[in-house]
Amino acid sequence: MRKFITEYIEDCLDCNRCKPSNQKLAGLLQISVQSQRFEVISIDFLGPLPEGKSGKRWIFLIEGLNLSLCLILRRENVPLPNWMKCFFTMQYLGES
Repeated sequence: MRKFITEYIEDCLDCNRCKPSNQKLAGLLQISVQSQRFEVISIDFLGPLPEGKSGKRWIFLIEGLNLSLCLILRRENVPLPNWMKCFFTMQYLGES
C-alpha cells in the first residue's frame, strides 16, 4: 500500500504542482564588486538594420556593468574584429 501511494503521488500532476517546497526562498541578487573599471562589460552588435540617411546599418553597444556608462555607435559595414580591436585600444589608452 505504501509503495502504491508513493508512486501515485510522484506521478500525480496536481500533487507535484501544488506541493509546497521545503527550500528557502532565494535572497536578493548579489552583485559582485569589480576592482577596476571595465572588469565586466556587456557588448552587443546589432544588425544589419535598414539603412539610415547616413548609410549606417549596424549598432555597436558597449556597457560597463559597474559604471553608468553606455556607449552606442552606429556604423557602416565594418568587420566585428576591427571594432573589438578599436574598443580595447580605447579602453587601455584611457586607463594610462
